[in-house]
Amino acid sequence: MTALAAVVGTCSGMVGALGAARLNGTMQRRSQHEHWRRDGRRQAYAAFVEAAVDYGEAIGTVQYEGAPGDHPGVEMTDLCRRVVELRPATSKALALVLVEGPDDVARAAHEAVRAMTAWACATGVYPSGHPLTVSRSVQTVLRDGPTDADGLADVTWERIREFETRARTALDHPL
Repeated sequence: MTALAAVVGTCSGMVGALGAARLNGTMQRRSQHEHWRRDGRRQAYAAFVEAAVDYGEAIGTVQYEGAPGDHPGVEMTDLCRRVVELRPATSKALALVLVEGPDDVARAAHEAVRAMTAWACATGVYPSGHPLTVSRSVQTVLRDGPTDADGLADVTWERIREFETRARTALDHPL
């Protein structure tokens, strides 16, 4: 009887130890996955902010220098080309945020890009009739807010700050 109790005790101890090891392994995998996801989000958010600030600063430079029609010289053409060249990097960074989420952070990033694009259109980077100037996205921004370059600049930087706030909140909370 004592031997049987010892065997049962040993088996229960082994089952308990195996169960604890499995639970520990599952929790560790989950923790590693959450860390990996948070790191991916952090990288996506940082890339977006970097691209958005570069794009916004380029648009601001065009605005500061005056409308392209006012200064048709080579320098203004180069400034406008720089804005056009930065837009794809911003769109790619936005795509990463859209994939990484969460929804409120993705929505904030999308709103920032829409505002930047409307601002670029208002500064004359994209000529009247360009697909971006007549896009529903830009028209919605213009319909719902200011239509002048100064007002759109303010809206753009507000949208970028809103994105940053939402991104920080998302990174601070568990997935």
